Amino acid sequence: MRRIALRALALPLALLWLPVFGCTLKALPIRLVGFHSGDVDGVWLWRLSPSDGHYVRACRIAFSNPYYRNGVELVSYDEYCLDGQYTKSTLEAQVERLPSDPTSITLQLVCQLPEQASTYRASAYNAAGESALSSSTIQL
Repeated sequence: MRRIALRALALPLALLWLPVFGCTLKALPIRLVGFHSGDVDGVWLWRLSPSDGHYVRACRIAFSNPYYRNGVELVSYDEYCLDGQYTKSTLEAQVERLPSDPTSITLQLVCQLPEQASTYRASAYNAAGESALSSSTIQL
């Protein structure tokens, strides 16, 4: 029982320290077409480079297979950023299936990104390869 209580406190305490290290928690809503039952292993976030206007890989977000807890479908995810500034934290997001297409999902992710706002696009990946960059952008 005590171990569970300590784990419950660990994440909120870790999240409090993140802004101290030049990172900010930012909400990232993402729709994954063709997710099915975990057919998407993760997404790459691509940041717009102000120097040349090209998108460069910034962070990889790796998903677990979906699972249920108390009747709610969830995925766990880890964020790995290429510049090494961010700490790795395992978080969870609720899977929201689209009624018109239950193989596609929407996730509300929380990412550790630089405090300075940037424009991002995303690509999805699995064992078969990687999608093209998303047609839409998001300012985070």
